[in-house]
Amino acid sequence: MPPGLGSGDEEHLLGVVLGDRYRIEHQIGAGGMGLVYKAVHLLIGRNLAIKVLRRRYSQKPEVAKRFAQEARIASSVKHTNVVDIIDYGTTPGGSPYCVMEFLDGRSLAREIAQSGPVAPARAIGIACDMARGLAAAHRAGVIHRDLKPDNVFLVAPSQEAAEQVKLLDFGIAQVVRRKVRLTAVGSIVGTPEYMSPEQARGDDLDARSDLYALGIVLFEALTGRVPLSADSPGGTMSKQVFEHAPRLREVDPRFADFPSLEAAVAKLLAKNRDERPSSALEAAHLIQTAAANDLEPATDQPGHAAQAGWAQPQAPAPAVSEQDIVRRATIMIGSGSVARAHDTELDGPATGSFSAKPGKIEDAAETKDPRKRPSIIIRDGVPSRVAPPRPAPATAVSRTPTPESTQPLGKPSRRGLQSRHLPLVMVALGAAIFAALVTIGFMRWLQRREARGSGVTGSIHGLRSYESSRALARAGRVGPDPTSNPANTHAGPPVEGRTRGSEHTSR
Repeated sequence: MPPGLGSGDEEHLLGVVLGDRYRIEHQIGAGGMGLVYKAVHLLIGRNLAIKVLRRRYSQKPEVAKRFAQEARIASSVKHTNVVDIIDYGTTPGGSPYCVMEFLDGRSLAREIAQSGPVAPARAIGIACDMARGLAAAHRAGVIHRDLKPDNVFLVAPSQEAAEQVKLLDFGIAQVVRRKVRLTAVGSIVGTPEYMSPEQARGDDLDARSDLYALGIVLFEALTGRVPLSADSPGGTMSKQVFEHAPRLREVDPRFADFPSLEAAVAKLLAKNRDERPSSALEAAHLIQTAAANDLEPATDQPGHAAQAGWAQPQAPAPAVSEQDIVRRATIMIGSGSVARAHDTELDGPATGSFSAKPGKIEDAAETKDPRKRPSIIIRDGVPSRVAPPRPAPATAVSRTPTPESTQPLGKPSRRGLQSRHLPLVMVALGAAIFAALVTIGFMRWLQRREARGSGVTGSIHGLRSYESSRALARAGRVGPDPTSNPANTHAGPPVEGRTRGSEHTSR
């Protein structure tokens, strides 16, 4: 067994027969989350690869669900350019496993690390096979979301068949119209260097997101580097949203002789997904048309590519160490932990091996190794690190080059805040006007009531004065009491005179 592949706390499976038909031969790959074994089908003698989830992760429901999802999704996509998942089960110790076809070859990531940029004719052939595999997945309602050279396997050519391309790792794939989702709405999943702008923003995705990743893989295969990258996952995601990829000729001047290929790559890398091909088959046709225009002939023969300096190597390329291969782990961000997956420690004939490593987002973001390009799963929306690049002080830079950007990154604009608070302001203003009208109406009603109360009091006082005057007249006094009528307050002397005169007459 190769050194460093096993772990003392793992279940011993060598020589064990799983599912009464798969005998484990030996271990061929390992990672932080899983182990990969070569097995033989006892009934038909077929060589197979079996991926087993590590024991410490088999007890975690979310990890086990994603492992089962990968097997279920990949098995639903039947195509020659997609790895074939044959069976799924559980080991005697309780760890889930999946059985897949045994592939002899190496990943595209290892090919680029070992041989450098791929010749245009061969890179176009690989991209077309990838597009056909994506078309089959999209027809099944599956969006890969993590297409990258690590997940593109190149099956070694044989006397019976030429080189074949296989798409691997559907662990974070999205099933369209599925009722149960393992990833929260608004989450961000994938590898920053291969994310589409809408994927980096956390928008809803469709098949055209995979076509953007296809364009990045083709760009890297042709030039040996990714078009956009930064020192941190957040910075790379920001560039995917706000910066355009360079042209091929800006990286390698030889591509000035391949205008159709350059235009095809630029179309795949369009920031606005409406400007990309509408389907994977249309993308394959676009790449094939570019090959027909730029290559003479459009096959893997010397021709134009050799004239441009891309002659096919006559001798095998020297082997490279594991440290020279670009490793792009999967990072799961949530609940204060980071899990890295799909980090194959030992590449070989096995397919889809992956690893996990607990940690923190800072650990992944601050790593200085340029070969580490992790896939990430952000469960709580866009991280605060993802921010648009600061514009130069002297020039005004548009916030985003895409017309479909919804500004989910950073703080919302002042105009957005004003439009959002306008209904509240109108409601408060209406309530204030209504309260003022009610107050004015109440004050007027109170004043009218007080006025009516004063008139009734005066009438009662006048009636009492009239009754007093009548009582005095009956008693023999002439006229009303002068003090009871305010109008007669100055008629005192005449009344006294009349009274004395009356008394004198009687005498």
